[in-house]
Amino acid sequence: MLAQTRSCLNFTAAFPPGSQERGQYTHFFEVQNTEIAHRTMLLQIVKFEVVSLFLLLSLATCLIRVSAETGGHYGQCKKICKEFFENDLGTQLCQPALNIMPRPGVYKACINGRALGFEHACIPSCMGEKVVEADSFKACKSEGKRARPNHQLPWCRRGYDVTFDETKEKISNKAKELLKRTERSHESMSGERRYESEPGPADAVLEENIEIQVDSPKTKIDTLVTVTKEENEYDREPAPAAEHVNLSMERKTEKKSSTIAKDFFDVTKAESSTEEF
Repeated sequence: MLAQTRSCLNFTAAFPPGSQERGQYTHFFEVQNTEIAHRTMLLQIVKFEVVSLFLLLSLATCLIRVSAETGGHYGQCKKICKEFFENDLGTQLCQPALNIMPRPGVYKACINGRALGFEHACIPSCMGEKVVEADSFKACKSEGKRARPNHQLPWCRRGYDVTFDETKEKISNKAKELLKRTERSHESMSGERRYESEPGPADAVLEENIEIQVDSPKTKIDTLVTVTKEENEYDREPAPAAEHVNLSMERKTEKKSSTIAKDFFDVTKAESSTEEF
């Protein structure tokens, strides 16, 4: 563009200053240079937009993959925690609280503490995240504002601490087992795909047989004939009714042929006796 501008200046320098021709050519070259600058700027903008779109698509693909994997793991952890909460998290720890006055309030405080300890420990332990240490005082802070905090707050903290430690240990073990099962399933699936993609010895033998049959038509025909004969030998087992029909037809044929032969002999005998007379 710089070289073109210099050539334009050299071209317009041939006309005297202030002439109409020089003004026309100067305006023409200025408009042309402006259009070239606009085109260059638009091209740069398009390139920038294409690169930005590519980067955004790559980032979105990575985020979708990570969210899918995390979502699947999170769903499995929710299922494990639900089963653990329904089956393994009993109420035996809070049973003695029923004998302490006020009975419903202390028992409820213990149950709330167990529920909070389970909630704070289960999902993070299953997901493999860093579990924050148990803080029963902070979790059961609301129980200290009850009517009789001297009984309710200790039972809430007791339920929280015991449940937090128990859940953290058991759920971590179950998460490890789940991770092992998932890895085994992925390995088995990849092994099946690899086995399907790689030809085995049977496939190699089949390919050799096909090549032999294609190379020698006589071998192919002999093989087909042999297979057909074997199939006919296996299939050729007539039923008892068919054997009976065949025997009856043979007997009728023999009887008919014997009758025809007898008539023929009788006619021959009569003709010979007539010739003798």
